Amino acid sequence: MTEQNSTEQGTISIHTDNIFPIIKKWLYSEKEIFLRELVSNAVDAMHKM
Repeated sequence: MTEQNSTEQGTISIHTDNIFPIIKKWLYSEKEIFLRELVSNAVDAMHKM
C-alpha cells in the first residue's frame, strides 16, 4: 500500500488590523514575557545601530 501526499495551493490574506490584537494580547498578557520581548527588541535595535 502506498501513501500519497496531496497539497492544495491557495492564498492566505492576513491583515495587521485583524491579527495584531491577537498577537498583542497573547504576547503581552504576562509581565515576564513583555519584559523579555522589550529587552530583546532593545538589544536588537542597539546591534543594528
